[in-house]
Amino acid sequence: MTLRVVRTGNAAGPAAVRFYTQDGQAIAGGDPSLGEDDYVAIDAEDAPLLEWADGEGGERFINVLINPDGVVESPEDFQVTLEAVSGETLGISSAQVIIISEFVDLIFKDGFE
Repeated sequence: MTLRVVRTGNAAGPAAVRFYTQDGQAIAGGDPSLGEDDYVAIDAEDAPLLEWADGEGGERFINVLINPDGVVESPEDFQVTLEAVSGETLGISSAQVIIISEFVDLIFKDGFE
């Protein structure tokens, strides 16, 4: 699954944001036989960075692996959170991702832009 993060507006100065996931109804690292290992977590303590150089705008991408566990479940959600490191004011700081297993599809309630 891929989320798009866009730097818009004044691009003066470099900018960086961290990103990480948080369990909701969807769980990372649980028991796969119970349908509890829904996605691969991105840890807040080791959160990767998205970076833009001075004067640079545009998009960057966050990839989160969704685990097809074979268990038919109700829709489940988790959060992807952005945290400003330098040079940015965030318009949107989190996105809710909803996994719908019976359709093997993803619906994004929010995005980053």
